[in-house]
Amino acid sequence: MTDIEANSFALDATDLQLLAELQRDASRSNQDLAAAVQVSSATCLRRVKRLSEAGLIEHHMAVLNADKLAAIRGHGLAAVVEVSLDQQGDEHARAFEARVVQDDEVQQCWRVSPGPDFVLIVQVRDMPAYAALAQRLFTSQANVRNVKAFFSIRRAKFRPQLPLYGGVRLALGLVGASLLANHAGHRSFPHAKNRLQASAYRGWRRNTQLLCLPTISKPKSTQLCSGG
Repeated sequence: MTDIEANSFALDATDLQLLAELQRDASRSNQDLAAAVQVSSATCLRRVKRLSEAGLIEHHMAVLNADKLAAIRGHGLAAVVEVSLDQQGDEHARAFEARVVQDDEVQQCWRVSPGPDFVLIVQVRDMPAYAALAQRLFTSQANVRNVKAFFSIRRAKFRPQLPLYGGVRLALGLVGASLLANHAGHRSFPHAKNRLQASAYRGWRRNTQLLCLPTISKPKSTQLCSGG
């Protein structure tokens, strides 16, 4: 299965636990990972491969300790930058997005609304390096009308992991309540219309979670509309 084919993809509680454990430490062995989620090594390997092929696992990478690295290279300069474009429209926004995501000093790129068009997280060596970045990315030739930069004094928290369990219990609870209303007293679910319904029912009976993702994509930046 490829990420393009995974337009409808179901995750059970074991899948979610695997993803959570991999986010915490992707360097552990398959045996350690299997023990952490209480499945066999073969099952663990098969499920991780399936999650990777579906595009849910995008990268395996190391998160560096910025404070310890600072003793060697200095803390550098981090900034949150708000960018407003001159010409509006999706075509112009995509052109700016394509420009900034190629720059290694841009760590994150978010298309947002309302307010500015983009919010960037940038990390540079020093102020001259930031000035050079601004000359590369924030000029009128890049369709930039206004830039507002906020320079970091101290990073209080950095957590790249995605939360996986919020809202899942509620969704499953609604599914389970609906199924019980129609099949009260049944220990099995013989009238399920498809395997996904049966899986949801069994998951509810075991007090586990089921999450269904209608679409899976890997945008280079993320849109927030109060969201790519």
